[in-house]
Formats: sequence, C-alpha cells, structure tokens
Amino acid sequence: MKRDGKIFLALINDCEYIDNITDYIQNNDEEFEIFIFSDINSINDNYENIMPDILISDESNKDSILDCPYSDNVYIVFFSAQSEQTNVLNKPEKYTFIYKYQSLELIIKELYDFISKINISTNSASILYKKDFSGLYIYSILNISVLTPDYIKVLNLLKSKGNKEESLIIDMGCFSGIGTYYNENTNEGGLTSKIEALYKTPEKRFISYQKGLSDIIYYVKSNNNNLKYKMKSIISNIKEADIIYGVSDVRDLWDLEKEDITDIFNTLKDINKHKYIYCFFSMINESFINILLLSKKIILKSPSNEYENYINKEMLIFLDKIGVDINNNIEVV
Repeated sequence: MKRDGKIFLALINDCEYIDNITDYIQNNDEEFEIFIFSDINSINDNYENIMPDILISDESNKDSILDCPYSDNVYIVFFSAQSEQTNVLNKPEKYTFIYKYQSLELIIKELYDFISKINISTNSASILYKKDFSGLYIYSILNISVLTPDYIKVLNLLKSKGNKEESLIIDMGCFSGIGTYYNENTNEGGLTSKIEALYKTPEKRFISYQKGLSDIIYYVKSNNNNLKYKMKSIISNIKEADIIYGVSDVRDLWDLEKEDITDIFNTLKDINKHKYIYCFFSMINESFINILLLSKKIILKSPSNEYENYINKEMLIFLDKIGVDINNNIEVV
C-alpha cells in the first residue's frame, strides 16, 4: 500500500474515547492514515495488508496484542485506567501507556510525545533550511515581562490581530515566571484575570515548571526528525492564545543558533495552525536578531518615566544598527 510519507495508525474501536481521538486526528493531522477495527481479530486478519506503524488499543487487549506475531514490528499505545502505569513489558521502547481518564488535549499531547521519541518520520517532518516563513506574521515584544499589567496591553493587541486559534505566544525571555505561575488545569478567566489578581492580592499561587522552550531546544539540538510532534506535545493553551512556555534554564537561550531558530519556525509553518507568532524577549543574542528582522512589527513598552524613555531610545539605536526600519516597523503599546 502506498504510504505517501504518512504514518499509519490502526485503532481498535472498543470504547467511546477512541472515537474522539480519531475525530481529532482526522481533523488536525494530514500525516496520519487511520484504520479503524472493531476488535483484535479483525486487525489480525488485515495486518499484512496495512502494516501499521502504530497500534492503539485499550489496555484490556494487552495480552492478546502482545501474543500476536507482529507485536515486535509495531509501536503500541495502550490506554490505561491507571494514572501512573509502570512499563513492565519486555521491550518498553516499543510500548507506552496513556491514562484514558483525562482531557482529550492531554491524551493527544502524550500521543505526540510518544511519536516524537520513536523511529518514525514522514516526508513533511524533514526540515529544510529555507528561511521562508511566508504566511507567518511574527511580532517581537521587547522589554515587556509576561507577568505584568503591561502584558495585558499586548494581549489586547493580540486579540485585535486574529482569533486565538491562529495565535501563538513564545516566551523567549529570562525568568518570566509564566511557566510556574499559570496552571492550565484551572484556567477559568484566562491569563488576564490571573495577572490582575496577582497584583491585587498578596497570595500567589505557584506550580512546577511546564514543558516549554527548553524541551524544544533539546530536540532541535538532537537533530530529531520528529520535532513537529514534540512541538505539538509541548504547545499549551491559555484563554487568550496557544503558548510555548519559556526555558527552564536560561543557559538554553545562550546555546540557540541561527539554524535552530530556522528549524523552530519552519516546524511552526509545517504545523500550519498558527498565523500570528508573538515572541517575548528580555535578552537579545545573535540568533534572535533574525527573528527581529523577520518581524512584521517590533513592540516596545510605552515609557512611564524618563528612565524607561532612555531604555527605548537605546533599543531604537540598536534596532536601527541591525537593519530594522524603525520608522515603520515599531509599535509602542
């Protein structure tokens, strides 16, 4: 059967959540070819004709699947009722367990994370150094920390440019705090209300580090062909937009090279979900200059005192030196 660079998924439709997963994948990923089977016997009868890359099933079928002669030739995802399943199989790198009683978004993230780690690649997953980001509208935000009231102004600007499904925030700053502050499991009201609450009440709520840019940088440096699926597993959602949380170690930003930035933005273009990319910077290195030069607008904070006015002047001098059109490509909020 002709594969055309696609990943073949075989799903045993033995419970309701399989339908939800199938619908999501069919609506969001063209790289997958999906085959649905009613039970383990039907997939046994058709395995030779399909030769799936990944088999997805409920854990209740585990013994039957592992007894099949093809079990060593396919990657397997078992949906488990246990939130922390220990992998005790003979070849743990071939199998994974995903907790089935969680949100569809988290299930899909774990599935993408598994695909990013295994030896499967598609034609579209091969990243070219072409620096052609047409179709992406990049906005670079300088000297505006994410967890400040000034950030709300940027969120309002974001809303005016396009709907949240098309928008992606990338936190490229140092110690912004958003990865530890924002709890995606309690996102009622969105980030705006949380920022306002942070400045109104002394009680602050912190959580552990969210997966973000450090994980993506690691995969880029590893030359992993499945970077696309790793990024999909890391992109989170807040009420205002999708978001890639910042680095867990600021030294990761120092290691970023121009080719790494190209890989990241080519992958975002390949994912083909986000039109508006908002990059927040608190430092500039050589690789970030490329992003500034490709930006539709560079956004600066409106100075609230004389000191901040001097900061903006110095930024404009620097931006002019690197070739930014400071008369047309600068926006102050």
